[in-house]
Amino acid sequence: FFGLGTWRSSCPDEVQRSVLSAISCGYRLIDTAARYRNEHAIGRALATLLSDNSVSRDELWITSKLDNTHHRHHHVREACERSLSLLGTSHLDLFLVHFPVAIDPHSPLPYEV
Repeated sequence: FFGLGTWRSSCPDEVQRSVLSAISCGYRLIDTAARYRNEHAIGRALATLLSDNSVSRDELWITSKLDNTHHRHHHVREACERSLSLLGTSHLDLFLVHFPVAIDPHSPLPYEV
């Protein structure tokens, strides 16, 4: 299947339109991450698609990623549940470690987001 990557897609209206358009064109994979800060907009698009029966959840593959600031075992569930909530879905098909380097959430990021 075809997938839509959403990195560097941060304008909520643009993200929502992109997801709606991609799904209507036959894409079935949506790739996002907490770090992209666009899960809420993707969730709005998914809600629209699912409510008007354009597609069923079982037809989609949704991937998100664990942020570098949430690598500690007691933060993983919280991060996953936040992604689920923002995306408005009961499950993810794949939840990846975004990058295998943990970052202290209280220190400045060593790279530009």
